[in-house]
Amino acid sequence: MGDAAHTIHPLAGQGVNLGYRDVDALIDVLASARSYGESWASHSVLKRYQTRRMADNFMMQSGMDLFYAGFSNELPPLRILRNMGLMAAQRAGVLKRQALKYALGV
Repeated sequence: MGDAAHTIHPLAGQGVNLGYRDVDALIDVLASARSYGESWASHSVLKRYQTRRMADNFMMQSGMDLFYAGFSNELPPLRILRNMGLMAAQRAGVLKRQALKYALGV
């Protein structure tokens, strides 16, 4: 759970947000298991938690890796692409709000 379950570059401070979402998902999965009389330590219950968190963790980790690679490199073509991407992001109202909501976990 959190940093014990996965590592992420601290560049954008997303590790704690992933940890909060991990805890929220685990509580939900365990509560569901309890209501069905399942053991919290059963393979199927823990697998449901893992499956539930896998896509979000992968997407955030991949995004942060890409973000880090893009901003830690000063190759001219990459710098141009980065600047174009930042300008496009600045003008992408709805998309920008959705990305911020996702990053904040709301």
